[in-house]
Amino acid sequence: MEKITKILTRLFLTGRESTLLKESQKKVFHNSIYRTIAILFVCISATTITTKTVSAQEHHAHKHHTHDLEQLRNDRPIQERNPVITYTERNPKEEWVTPSITQKLKPGQRVNHESVEPVDKIIIQRLTDRTYWAWSNLYSLTIYVGDESVLLIDAPETFPYEKFLNTLKKITPLPVSTLVYDHVHVDHAAGGKILFDMMQAQGINLRIIGSEAGAKEIARHKNMVMMPTEILPNGYATFQFEGKTFKFATPVNVAHSGADSYVITPDRVAVVVDFFYPGSLPLAQTSGVQDMTGYIEFLRRLAGEDWDYANLGHDNVGYKKDLEANLEYHKDLYIAANKYWPGFGAEGLQAFKGQSSGVLIRNFMDQIATIMAKEQKEKWGHLPHYELAWDHAHNVLWDFALNWDYTGARKENNLERAIPDFTPIAPQKSAYTQEISAEFPFESKYIEVHGSKMHYVEEGTGDPILFLHGNPMSNYLWRNIIPHVSGQGRAIAPDLIGFGKSDKPNIEYRVFDQIKYVEGFIEALDLKNITLVVHDWGSAIGLHIAMAHPEKIKAIAMMDAHLKPIESWKEFSDSEEGIESFKAFRTPVLGYDLITNKNVFLNGLIPSVILRDMKPEEMEVYNAPFPTAESRRPIWRFANDIPVMGQPADTHKLFATYSEKLVKSEVPKLLIKFEPGFIIRDEQFAWAKANLKNLTVAKVGNSVHFVQEDDPHGIGEAISAWYRKLK
Repeated sequence: MEKITKILTRLFLTGRESTLLKESQKKVFHNSIYRTIAILFVCISATTITTKTVSAQEHHAHKHHTHDLEQLRNDRPIQERNPVITYTERNPKEEWVTPSITQKLKPGQRVNHESVEPVDKIIIQRLTDRTYWAWSNLYSLTIYVGDESVLLIDAPETFPYEKFLNTLKKITPLPVSTLVYDHVHVDHAAGGKILFDMMQAQGINLRIIGSEAGAKEIARHKNMVMMPTEILPNGYATFQFEGKTFKFATPVNVAHSGADSYVITPDRVAVVVDFFYPGSLPLAQTSGVQDMTGYIEFLRRLAGEDWDYANLGHDNVGYKKDLEANLEYHKDLYIAANKYWPGFGAEGLQAFKGQSSGVLIRNFMDQIATIMAKEQKEKWGHLPHYELAWDHAHNVLWDFALNWDYTGARKENNLERAIPDFTPIAPQKSAYTQEISAEFPFESKYIEVHGSKMHYVEEGTGDPILFLHGNPMSNYLWRNIIPHVSGQGRAIAPDLIGFGKSDKPNIEYRVFDQIKYVEGFIEALDLKNITLVVHDWGSAIGLHIAMAHPEKIKAIAMMDAHLKPIESWKEFSDSEEGIESFKAFRTPVLGYDLITNKNVFLNGLIPSVILRDMKPEEMEVYNAPFPTAESRRPIWRFANDIPVMGQPADTHKLFATYSEKLVKSEVPKLLIKFEPGFIIRDEQFAWAKANLKNLTVAKVGNSVHFVQEDDPHGIGEAISAWYRKLK
């Protein structure tokens, strides 16, 4: 302690003051590119490990003319640090290759280009079969080419998007359909609105994915970053793009910003902005880090993931070795802080007598950070950005001094106790399973149809997207799918009459009654240009209405749907047990007892045709509309109306009629296929592909029948991607 105090006293007695900031240095930048360059310049100018000096005139005044010092105090000038000079160069031992949109970058290679290229120059480098790294005006974004469209990760403010989209055509003619914010700072995300407008001009509603934390940051700052159309929960999540699963993690509360995420593509490319730099030490002020402990934890979590390449938001392509070096470098700085930090002891602070507390602490911390930074030169001085080591040391020192128990660590002679853990953190087991929420965050609405109230929810504006559920479900089935499309149209999901929160009038509840009420619902809401999303009995109702009123229909999306009559029990089910069970449901006395009194359909069927374990609160929602035997009569009626081998004759005719028209119809259709399926298995799927016109097929995750409970996000993404292409 005494030795450190003497060193610091000598340092301060040299009278190192900062020069005054000249008015001529204050410049306003209007163009976004030059504003960004200015921000980077200011960040760099704010940091140095070189000696701070004063002019000869100021030094003379300070030494000989006390009244001039009083004048300075009255003027209260702003002080600055000297600009940092770059004296380190790129590592000659690394392999630098010419950028190529066709040749994949081999792991470990760097893209050969300058940090500052001509304005609006675009550089694109292929990483994998589908993923590309793109750079312009100091910033980079990620391109992922799907089978039907393109996904971008990040939208830098300075990107020349018209030129970029034209350059993108050299890779693929496919349009951009999806944008992902890994980061919502203005410089990395403000281009989202530009892209959205450009895509909308092409008739495409851009899907924008971001985190819950990111959405809050955008709202809090009220900046020009466009709000996401799909918001993923904080922590570990996934999203679907054309049937592929992307990892999306927002694992800590505060690190570089208040909303930091990383994205990992299906082909093992990580996207993480501003956290570390390729082949060098971090940016100035450790990229403006808000919380060093959070920053370290974030990097540890990324280190535990499996990936091969990284887009880091700026200069070049990064690798695991860059991340590992960054963690090791910061660990060395924390060890140095532990070694040199004397604490805020009253005795040690006597050297700064006469200084205000704010200036005193700043000077005190500055000089310790200088010692820490210089100590890193032998090990890290060869890397670019070592000239910013004082910045990095300063950030670590503040975190160490304010948050870690260095006193206890020294007493126990255990310095590891006073620094963060730097070992990689394995991803949580649930990190990459879809987040299937039990919440139903929609306002209930009611409308009178044929003297009874029908319950429904709606989200969004535009052309109606009408969701029709089947037996024994409710509109709760669509809760995780509606958010995927509500940004593209008016998503409406009613409860069929007798189901959910809709009334239970004294009717037979045959499919013909259900058709009557849904037609009345459409008329009551004056729905036109409708896109139907149908499943189970909702498909029979919806397909009949679509074929009977084609003038009202824009398109039809189907999943495990009744496309035609069932010609045999074998077609109905591959399982003898399943066939016998359903035959029992259709037996007049036994079937009624099983479904209404014993509630076998609800308690037995739903869990048996969903692969995941349903949460108790989810089953409660599905059971709530059917507390009594009489209330379950609509379930029994549907089970007995399924036309198998020509019976019942009237529903067989209904199915046959709309099926014949469906084969001739040119209306756009989407068929969502999953394995193994229940109504649509391989034979029915082959029939649909061979017979239905204007058909798009999308394959999602595995399920038996109620796929909305097994892969809602896969369904939502498939519908959303298909819907964007409708004319």
